[in-house]
Amino acid sequence: MLKKKFEAVLNGELTVDFTLANLVLKGEAINSPELIALPSLEPHPKKTPNDSQLKAIKVSQGLPLTLVWGPPGTGKTETLARIVECFLKRGMKTLVVAHANAAVDEATEDIAEILKTTEYYNRGQIIRFGNYQKEKLETDYNLVLLEKIAERIGATLNQEKEQLEQQKGKIEQHLTYLTSASEAIQEREAVSHQIKQLTDAIIYNKGEIADIKVQLSKIENDLSGLQTKLRKAEFSGAVKRFFLGLDPIKIRQEIDRATVWLDSSRSELRERALRVQEIEQQKSEAEARLYAIQQKVGSLLRSLSLSELDLRNKEQELNAEKSRIIARISEIQKKLDELQKRVLSEARVVCTTLTKTFSAKEFPDTPFDVLVVDEASMAPMPHLYWALGRCRKAVVIVGDFLQLPPICISEEDMAQRWLGQSIYQRNPSVIG
Repeated sequence: MLKKKFEAVLNGELTVDFTLANLVLKGEAINSPELIALPSLEPHPKKTPNDSQLKAIKVSQGLPLTLVWGPPGTGKTETLARIVECFLKRGMKTLVVAHANAAVDEATEDIAEILKTTEYYNRGQIIRFGNYQKEKLETDYNLVLLEKIAERIGATLNQEKEQLEQQKGKIEQHLTYLTSASEAIQEREAVSHQIKQLTDAIIYNKGEIADIKVQLSKIENDLSGLQTKLRKAEFSGAVKRFFLGLDPIKIRQEIDRATVWLDSSRSELRERALRVQEIEQQKSEAEARLYAIQQKVGSLLRSLSLSELDLRNKEQELNAEKSRIIARISEIQKKLDELQKRVLSEARVVCTTLTKTFSAKEFPDTPFDVLVVDEASMAPMPHLYWALGRCRKAVVIVGDFLQLPPICISEEDMAQRWLGQSIYQRNPSVIG
């Protein structure tokens, strides 16, 4: 994603000022800081800067590039918070970044702690942007969280949204009862239709049975005639059979065919009779089910105090109301989302990870005045370079060059050069 961002800049599709970035990349610095009068610092019983920390704070206000170094436990993050406080009170919009969420959370907490009683905190001008991990931010400093600030500012919208959600819940509950009644009516209609089909099937099969019986009667009569004819042929002489056209062999063949037809018809008659019995049993069960459903429909309609016609109308009315509420909730949510974007764009301090500066579409388009980098030894150079491009006036690099550099899995020279080195390794001049 970052590669595409840089390609967009090279292609002229995106405009980013990398002046400050190039200053840092080349290791250029102004040795004599401009004398800037520090604004008064907020009192804090446990976070009063010592002499070395105070010196770092003063220097950072007068140089475009400042390095704050110290081994673990020397109060670098507390110093960072005081540096941010000074920039903030001097009217400078500040971006605070680190490679990891945990480091961003620590910096945010320290900044919020010393500024909690100020309007900067209470008006939501200090924001932790992105996925925070430290619960204390939510419990003790929730006005640094974007959604909480937006909720506070958009209290009226949130109240309306909450009321609409409650209305929607009641409608859905009522619709559950109406749907049960409607489903029961639909089931009743389906069973009624089934009973009609079963009745038609019974009538059809009984008609077929009547036709088979007529056919059986005819076959039996024909067979009786053939048997009489066979006996006559058997008791007649050859000459008489010849003149009377009586051929015993042919007559027997006709009797055999008639017998087969008779057996087949009787078998079909039995099958039809059994089929009628089965259908009549199914119809009886369906009628019993229909009665139970009718009882259920009646009970549901009585409990709802509605007729079947009123039920359909009420269901349509509530569904229409539910759709209207959902549309309004969506509209409110859109406004709240836009509110978050506005709050973020108007923030005076934004604390986030380096990755968020190029991956989050909500990240403010307006450039910052100052970039403050914590745990700089872990910051990949391309990420840091991009973040520097979002700032115009000054950068403060906080960290320890003796700590581990960024993690780079690839062994390729280009990857190691840009992803495996920290700002300290890339430009030793920034550490003296």
